[in-house]
Amino acid sequence: WFIQELIAPRELRFFAADWTDVGSRSERLDEIFKITSIDPFVLAVGWDPGRVLAARRMFWASRRQTARSEDMAYCLLGLFDVTMPIVYNEGLENAFIRLQYEISKRTGDLSFVAWQSEVDWKSTSWVFDPSVEFAKKRDILARSPVEFRQCGFKFSPWRLIRGRRLAMTW
Repeated sequence: WFIQELIAPRELRFFAADWTDVGSRSERLDEIFKITSIDPFVLAVGWDPGRVLAARRMFWASRRQTARSEDMAYCLLGLFDVTMPIVYNEGLENAFIRLQYEISKRTGDLSFVAWQSEVDWKSTSWVFDPSVEFAKKRDILARSPVEFRQCGFKFSPWRLIRGRRLAMTW
């Protein structure tokens, strides 16, 4: 599944392998939310990309899997309404960093800098240990959508201040 395919259409129906109608998106909101983490309000009311924070959209993508690593970044282009060249074999980290640059240039939404390293949120101890990954020097940008898995618990999915734009110089 692609996130855009679940949220963009006004009406969406699901069918079983034998083409039996199994319901509409609005009838299956709870199931879709449990599988995708896409907020039921977005599924029910419709898609307004300007109202959903970038970090929240990254959270939706954080459990997605793709055949090629960089496709994890490329499959999000439509969700953020950005364009960038597809460069296969560049790897997920490079593609995802380029995607975040494009999002910041296009939207001014900098909520995507609120990621958390997977090592950080799996750690049972908050004692500083220089041997683990989170102690190593990191850029302000995440390396993959996986680092947004905890954002669903930290942020309201809706912008609280509409129209206010932040800027970042690269």
